[in-house]
Amino acid sequence: MHIGMSLSMSPRLEQRIEQTLKQELRQEIRLALEQLLRLIQTLKLGHKLDMKRLTQFQERVASLDQSDYRGFIHKLSNEGASSLRELADAFIGVGQRHEQLRGLTKFGSHLANRAESMEQESYKPDNFGIGLRMALCVRNTQEAPVPRGMYGTPENLEALLEMYPQSAPDGTLRWILAGGWAVELLTSVPLRDHHDIDTLLLTKRPRFLDTDQINSDDYFGVISCTDDFVVRYCCQGAPWTWNGMTYRLMVLRPEFLFCSKFLKPPREKDWDDVVELAKKFSKTWNLLLIRRLIDRNSCRFKRGKELLGILRSRDPETIIEKLRPFHTD
Repeated sequence: MHIGMSLSMSPRLEQRIEQTLKQELRQEIRLALEQLLRLIQTLKLGHKLDMKRLTQFQERVASLDQSDYRGFIHKLSNEGASSLRELADAFIGVGQRHEQLRGLTKFGSHLANRAESMEQESYKPDNFGIGLRMALCVRNTQEAPVPRGMYGTPENLEALLEMYPQSAPDGTLRWILAGGWAVELLTSVPLRDHHDIDTLLLTKRPRFLDTDQINSDDYFGVISCTDDFVVRYCCQGAPWTWNGMTYRLMVLRPEFLFCSKFLKPPREKDWDDVVELAKKFSKTWNLLLIRRLIDRNSCRFKRGKELLGILRSRDPETIIEKLRPFHTD
């Protein structure tokens, strides 16, 4: 069975991929690029593609782990947004017409999302455009309810990662996952349904998207520090698997999450987070970092020495028991 597929810019893509293949690449990305190059070369000659070749390419793409998958899309992105979008449309069209190739529809959609992100960045000065789009994920409040469907669901987190990857093409970290989602990924405990996706946005003027008030040095109204401090000391990777894909997300470290939720009297859901963080990390968390975060508090917390004394026991049950009445003593 032969299938028609159109790529008007295929010669340019062919040259770009050939140049990329001369670079040092991971073997999995190289194989995917080589298969795509053979598809493009067939189109260049005016031939139709056979189902077997497209199926093999679909299987190759599906076999990539999350890191290699993103690396593969990044290499294709070097050609530019317009070429990426045309490539995306071609794969989406083929996948929609042929049931056996539905996996190419998803691949094409990811290419289209990347192209949209590139187009947004191209005309938003200083990369501030991402902040406007991430406003879709601020928390739902009675004062400013978000539209139906814009809650902290796994589907919306996946969409956010696809549309706005945490790292820019040059590797610069652009945003960090915070809040309940970060606690859940670090502890592996499904705490609750998430009504929002808390993100700590890193730009030339660091921002924390949560409430209507944005202060470049005060991410949570609890801790005051710069984006450089957060990136250097307060974030780490955490795996998240959804829809058969495994993502490695950059999230705030448990020490930062603990301080942000406990230095002020915690709400009920924040106390639940504190308990899970203590159960998971009290034996291993970095007390020096916690002390540095306490020193940077902006909520007039003055009992740092007492709190550190409790945490030094390293026993989760003891810590939870003593923290429970801490703010009412």
